[in-house]
Amino acid sequence: MKGIGREIVRSCQGSPLAVAVMGASLQKSNLGEWQRVLNALESIEEEQGPEEKVERILALSYSRLPHYLKPCFLYLGHFPEEYEGIQVEKLYLLLMSEGFVPMTDVRKKGKKMDSTESHLSDLAHRSLLEMQEEEEPKFRMFKSCRLHDLIRELCTHKGKEEEFFEIADPGNGNKPFPSRTPRLAIHLNKYDEGGSNHVDKANVRSLLVFDTRDSQPKSSWPQEISDLKDFKILRILHFDGVDFRARQLQKGMEKLAYLRYLSFQGCYLDKLPTVISNFLYLEILDLRVRRRMIVPNVLSKMKRLRHLYFPVTFAREGQEKLSLDGLIKLEVLENFDTEMCNSKDLPKLEKLRILRVIAQGNEEDLDMIIKCMETNSSELQLSFLDIRKFDCYSSERLSILKLLLSCQNLDVVHIEGHIGKLPEGLKISDNFMQIVLNGSELNEDPMPILGALPNLRSLVLSNDAYEGKEMKCSASNFPQLRCLKLLTLHYLETWKVDEGSMQNLSTLAIDKCSKLTMLPPGLKFAKNLKEVKVVSMNKEFVNSINEQIYGEEKDCASRSRRMPIIVLEN
Repeated sequence: MKGIGREIVRSCQGSPLAVAVMGASLQKSNLGEWQRVLNALESIEEEQGPEEKVERILALSYSRLPHYLKPCFLYLGHFPEEYEGIQVEKLYLLLMSEGFVPMTDVRKKGKKMDSTESHLSDLAHRSLLEMQEEEEPKFRMFKSCRLHDLIRELCTHKGKEEEFFEIADPGNGNKPFPSRTPRLAIHLNKYDEGGSNHVDKANVRSLLVFDTRDSQPKSSWPQEISDLKDFKILRILHFDGVDFRARQLQKGMEKLAYLRYLSFQGCYLDKLPTVISNFLYLEILDLRVRRRMIVPNVLSKMKRLRHLYFPVTFAREGQEKLSLDGLIKLEVLENFDTEMCNSKDLPKLEKLRILRVIAQGNEEDLDMIIKCMETNSSELQLSFLDIRKFDCYSSERLSILKLLLSCQNLDVVHIEGHIGKLPEGLKISDNFMQIVLNGSELNEDPMPILGALPNLRSLVLSNDAYEGKEMKCSASNFPQLRCLKLLTLHYLETWKVDEGSMQNLSTLAIDKCSKLTMLPPGLKFAKNLKEVKVVSMNKEFVNSINEQIYGEEKDCASRSRRMPIIVLEN
């Protein structure tokens, strides 16, 4: 095998990428398979240059992929080369809509990854793409992925060769696409030079429109997609980064009767058209635009919706709150704002698996949210609650707070408003992964209570969330904490960290804690600390950072191995 391995490496023409790809491809193969691969490499014509040989080697690695990985790999070719990273969540929704991953396959508590992440991880192990992990805990392990330039060329070439998809290219002349090509990608930034294609619209099932330009976009659409009425069997319509302030929505959208997936993620769209009420078969609707959007009250007509993503900030059309009554198949609901939507609809959504709610501190709304979580106790897998303007000065509000913090189906909670003192007899749920306290004005150190939570991975204390002078993290505190942020704690003077506390801490941010003069010496035992971000702190604190993090170690090599990145900002 050593001899065959040397010959395979020699055939890779000195390309590290080709060596990595072939090595990963052969990891679990036997001697016979190694020999077959070598024979295939030797069959490449000698007159071909080194670049052509590397391309053939990469193509050979693609041919050795399992059948279930090939569609996932080819789908990456839709995305423009200007993309710094392709969002894993976006890929999941598209692959699910195409039928390449099961619709019900979403990550559960305790499960490492869903099929999409598993497939992408497998491709990464084969050196066919690079993965970026999430910095803070969410319901996915990976944030994004990207392709090497040569791998991208392979991906787009194979996609066209196998009639998996086409990218509309104005330099392609008026050559029609093959009639069997079901997927079409339009890169609007490539149309500055003019030109158009003849598109066989009657056979396109998926249309993905991207715009990655930084300059002012044109006001007109490419001719082939200026009118959507002829895309009669279109199932997937994905707009990405498109500025609809310059370009109006295309004509003919109301004719897309069989649409299953519609996304405006990352676009500029001031108002959602009421024509979407025609899409009775729609299952996924992604409205996460870049700016505030007006949403008409027509969503309740789309009875087959399974995934609904509201914008982070949006407004309703008229005085009546948006209704989701009747959307009994809804499984994923994100950015549900109780100021814009009727909270009484939440308990009726009995199949919810992922829920992200923004509540404005109204007691009735919070009661409905708690009732929804209790109703979906067997189905709900991940839940996020952002409570704003929730000052707990009354016993009624403290009772609601106690119910929320003890709720076993709540994973992430952000609370803005005065608390003063945590309710008596409070038993915080062990399931919390992230807690954000903003302006809580706690008069007792919260670290002993919060530090006992076994699954807490991110903690943020901001805007005088704690008004005491001293804070202490004991040896057994925060076993899973990855990220800690202490922001604008004006009264904090001393912070103590015992050895053994926060052993998994990787990111620490301290901002505007004006009376804090030094980092706790115990932080030098946080072996996994990778980054310390210090913003607008006093000079005494800044001058003490090196000593507090690195201790008295004199060996530069030893010190550098455990040195976190320090970011200082005024």
